[in-house]
Amino acid sequence: MLNDQSEIIVKSTRRARDSAPAVGSLKRSGEAYDYNVKSATRALEVIELFGVHRHPLSVTEIATALAIPQSSSSVLLHALSSVGFVTRDRKTRKYVPGIRSVFLGNWIHDAIFPGGSLLGALDALSRDASANVRLGVRSGTHVRYVHVSWPDNAAERFRLSPGMMWPVCHDALGRALLATETDRDVCGIVRRANAEKGAMVIGVEGFMEELRAQRKNGYAEYDDWGSGRERVLAIPLRAPFGIPAAIGIGIQAERLPVERQELLRLLDWVGQNIAAKAPCGSAVQDALEKGKPRQ
Repeated sequence: MLNDQSEIIVKSTRRARDSAPAVGSLKRSGEAYDYNVKSATRALEVIELFGVHRHPLSVTEIATALAIPQSSSSVLLHALSSVGFVTRDRKTRKYVPGIRSVFLGNWIHDAIFPGGSLLGALDALSRDASANVRLGVRSGTHVRYVHVSWPDNAAERFRLSPGMMWPVCHDALGRALLATETDRDVCGIVRRANAEKGAMVIGVEGFMEELRAQRKNGYAEYDDWGSGRERVLAIPLRAPFGIPAAIGIGIQAERLPVERQELLRLLDWVGQNIAAKAPCGSAVQDALEKGKPRQ
């Protein structure tokens, strides 16, 4: 999963810290580590550490808690960030788990809390709309899908999967995410995207005009990358600790003239519940299944 850069060399001797650590260390057993899998072990320990402390952590705090050099901690966090498992806040310079890491054990969560989770709400929305529902985050000049829900009768499940990345300017979820950024930041992102090898160059001014219209409408709509027959409706949302994310519905273009407004109401309602940290429990799922969003 991690590249060679992320290999962490565990030194036998560690320097003692001058002051008590701000974050408590995780105790490990005395059994010898298999050094061939140390990178994978370290990566999982970082995710576990966030679960223990439940707040953003700095590079220093993570290095102290795991008893590894700060330089090694930085390399590991960079590797995890590059694949979407952690996210760095540029203002605080602290890390939090990426939305992708949240879904590592989603099947366990749903087994314990059936119908009482975000996944339950997204799955219910997918069933109600008879369409795929995507959850995504921005990763540089791309948008990364971290979860995809499909209706029970879907025949193209292989086409979309968590971890897939699409150019941010050519994806509805990407455009919904860009709509939350300042014009200056968006222009920089578009220019960087245009400069990438093999990029489908897009005019900056024309793109900004479309983005401003999408901001006014409150949603983004764009052709589905993986299918010439579908369009995607997407809205941005904000997850805990300020990690920007977006949700979208992929639906056959021919259905949109009749169903667009109803789908947007459903999307907006789910987004409001997530943003408010309201539990996506049975009441939310039942309402979604009945197609009766909040007025």
